[in-house]
Amino acid sequence: MKYILILQLLFLCATALSNMAYAEPPSKEALLLQWEETQKNSAELKAFSKVDDNTYYLSFHNIPFEGNIALINIDIEELTYETTLPINYMGIIELKLPEALQKLKESYSRSFYRWQESTFFYYNGNSNTWLTNKEYNKLSNNIYQTLESTKLTKLVEQYSGEVTIGVVLLFIIMMLMQLVFLWKIKQKITK
Repeated sequence: MKYILILQLLFLCATALSNMAYAEPPSKEALLLQWEETQKNSAELKAFSKVDDNTYYLSFHNIPFEGNIALINIDIEELTYETTLPINYMGIIELKLPEALQKLKESYSRSFYRWQESTFFYYNGNSNTWLTNKEYNKLSNNIYQTLESTKLTKLVEQYSGEVTIGVVLLFIIMMLMQLVFLWKIKQKITK
């Protein structure tokens, strides 16, 4: 009876661990919806609308282009490196740009770059939401700033060598004083 209970507990633990290790990645549909919402609210775009399943109309504020772009792929990649951020997936919206927009890409490189940033997303495993590049950077800054050393820690790190040398010298001085004291006692005893 007790072996059956132990086996059941081991089975439950193995099941729980396998569910954590093989959790379902976020859906491409959710990523696409997030990208569409981001485009609608983009400061770079004057207009954005869906034409059909893989075609979108857009016009820019700073780039002299109005026309359609094609969605060619939605890629979700698991991030396997260890980080303090709760980010475990990166999503990329891949687009086929018309030749007219490709030609303007170099001339309006800064504006194009700001818009193109909105094709990269990061999945927050804690909140189960896709973050834009700006939101990811804000989260990253907030987390890493809280991990930054305090002024006292920086001070201790800065002067740790001097403190160590001072403690060693103090120890040597104390030992010399004891040796002198013991030597004087020995001198008095031998007289």
